[in-house]
Amino acid sequence: MLFSSLLLLAVQAPVPGPTPTDLFAMTRGGVQIEVAERPDRGALEVMTPYGLYRTAADPVQMVFERSRERGWLEKVKRDPRISLVESALHFRDNGQISALLELADAAWRRGHLEEIRAAFRGLEWWGVQLDPVPAELDGDARVHWLWEQAQLERSVKGLLYGGRLSKEVVPGAYGVGRRQLSLTEVRRGLRHENSLARRAAIWVAGVQLLDDLYLSADLMHLSLYGPPSLRDRAADSAAYVHPDGSREYWVRALLRAEDLTRLRAAQALVYAMPDYAPKAIGHVLSAVGKRAPKRYKYAGHGMQVVVDRREPTPSLRLQSELLDGNFLSGEHLENSSNIKVVKLSEGLQQSLLALLARLADDHQERTLEEWLAWAAAQRLTSR
Repeated sequence: MLFSSLLLLAVQAPVPGPTPTDLFAMTRGGVQIEVAERPDRGALEVMTPYGLYRTAADPVQMVFERSRERGWLEKVKRDPRISLVESALHFRDNGQISALLELADAAWRRGHLEEIRAAFRGLEWWGVQLDPVPAELDGDARVHWLWEQAQLERSVKGLLYGGRLSKEVVPGAYGVGRRQLSLTEVRRGLRHENSLARRAAIWVAGVQLLDDLYLSADLMHLSLYGPPSLRDRAADSAAYVHPDGSREYWVRALLRAEDLTRLRAAQALVYAMPDYAPKAIGHVLSAVGKRAPKRYKYAGHGMQVVVDRREPTPSLRLQSELLDGNFLSGEHLENSSNIKVVKLSEGLQQSLLALLARLADDHQERTLEEWLAWAAAQRLTSR
């Protein structure tokens, strides 16, 4: 039954028919970008199907055609368990935006977090580079045109608008002044019926540093309990607007929540606080092979294995605790004399080790003991 469901998700896109041929420009520096019309050699601006691309001091060197790559679709039909991450990165790096849109749509429906993250961020990266805004608009009008398009567009093309919106808003301006979305607009955006508009609003909250504790609580909650299309952006923005609170929220979840929530908390730390993540993950992995109520030491901290689980603070109570300043009292990995941790399932253990391998990025095989030593030796910062 599961295999059949995965197969159905895998073959829904793209629409069958002749394979399209896309037109590309390559700059002197080797940047490839899909274009809507053939530019002159030496051009510093090219029109793509998704907006104007300005090449700055890197002029167009050549123009060529390429059949749209859909080999990933056949691979997924043969084995629905295959990952689309490598294909997403390939399309991003080679400016194959239409191909990436098709893949992102399939990834979204498959619901695999790493595929969604790779495909969505690839489109958002190109969205930052492309300018789809009508030439007659400027300043605030550009920001509000992009926000309107991000809300109206229901397909993954909306990620391109979200990417450009993140570039157009003035960073760190707290939602006040020109070229900003107001706090009210962002709050409404977080509850928009269009999931990708919600993602755009989440991103803007981080870029503008909207330091609002109610909003911070919403972002933290979404980082663990939101859909896969939102969790990575929610983690990033939560870490920007309230780094200490976000760190503590994820650490608490990682230590004692249900296993799925623990994995999501570890992912949030890896995405948004990669320098701090080894410390948190190492403390949890140190409980492997130990039974409650075992007490022991790891990285200079007193540890104890317990059996009672605790889910992260619910959103409304989290808002209250952030407001009265109690949330950070007795921080679990910073000020606690006895850190309590629930033992790990085999599946969670392997997932956490894979996250450490991703952070190390050195392709070395290590035993559990070697990973614990590696994690304890890493530089410890909150971001």
